[in-house]
Amino acid sequence: MRPGRRARRRGRLARVLATALAVLAPHAAAEEAPKTLEDWVRTGNRHQLAGDYDSADATWRAMREQFPGHPAPDAMAVDTLFWRQMYDDSTDRYDADIERLADRAVAQGEEALEEAPDDAALRLYTGKAFMQLGRLHGTRGRYYRAGTLGEKGRVHLEAAHALAPENVDARYQLGLYYYYASFVPGLVKWLDFLWFVPTGNGDEGLELLALVAERGDLERDNARFILSNIETYHLENPTRGLELLTKLHADYPTNTMIHFELLEALYMLGQYERARDEALALERNPRTGALHQGRKTMARVWRARAVLALDRPEQALDALAPLVAQEPEVPLWGKAWVRLTQGNALDALGRREEALDRYAAVESLEAPYVSRRAAKRARASIEAPYRVAPPLSIGAAPEPGRREPIVPAANGPS
Repeated sequence: MRPGRRARRRGRLARVLATALAVLAPHAAAEEAPKTLEDWVRTGNRHQLAGDYDSADATWRAMREQFPGHPAPDAMAVDTLFWRQMYDDSTDRYDADIERLADRAVAQGEEALEEAPDDAALRLYTGKAFMQLGRLHGTRGRYYRAGTLGEKGRVHLEAAHALAPENVDARYQLGLYYYYASFVPGLVKWLDFLWFVPTGNGDEGLELLALVAERGDLERDNARFILSNIETYHLENPTRGLELLTKLHADYPTNTMIHFELLEALYMLGQYERARDEALALERNPRTGALHQGRKTMARVWRARAVLALDRPEQALDALAPLVAQEPEVPLWGKAWVRLTQGNALDALGRREEALDRYAAVESLEAPYVSRRAAKRARASIEAPYRVAPPLSIGAAPEPGRREPIVPAANGPS
């Protein structure tokens, strides 16, 4: 090897090592730098689940240097973008980067598969990238394109499963596909987009997700998070959802998304005092940045809803006061819940005209990214004054703080 090339190689390796050390700085005393593809994915996944998206991004950048031409780093980087976008799915600020990275992952995967068609990891991450493109196009209303990409992804995922049946993690993406594809007709009604063509098997999808949640490695906690959502919203079993979320929150206490989902499950189960306490804890979360601050802001709204459910409307209005004085920077679904909650508290105090004004303000928000449940409750409260009701029973319509129940976040449709 010529001296110049040797020096360039040493320089590249030094940059990779420096990036890896920066990524792992908080854990340097406890673990070694990643070596295998799985090590890198595990490290980045841990950052994502902790809500540390910047460190996840740094992981994927370093991973690209270690595995040039492999689809995994770009596919995983798209996951991080979807985690960011999940807070406000009305924004298209991440769309161009999602499409660019997923397209590149597909191209890299297909090129590599020409030489190694039986490589299960290549199949897995190529299929994942196709699914990510399908999710993006479906979210933006390009339904035919979304279905076509979803089917291409399914072919690769099933091949990955056949090539590595012992790899439990490889069944995660396939489980997502089977479950959500089986509910396309119903999903379209409340998700506003068609992600998959309707060829899934819901029961098999749930079985695969449960298997990964129980025995998986890289995808275990992602599967638990998705199952908590399915149990809470789709299967109307917030008790099981709460069990999963309690464990996830204990493992990842700084993830504001997991904490907010925990808060909602408590509220749905009528555990209002604990919901109030968890809301206060979430408001003190150390994470900074618009995404985390937005969820902390909405925790204050859910604190107001919890104390209102405890028949303390004055406390609810006190909790909302800073948000009423200066409307927070939150998505439309968040603004709807702020206005609805204020109206409900005013109604509970007998201040009907003021309450009606707030309900009208909910209805004035532009669809489709307004919370449909908030809008529905606003219309009901216009027809009849809001009154504090008994705790929701299991099986009753849930009242989440998002515009709709979320569906796979980091690794599926949002």
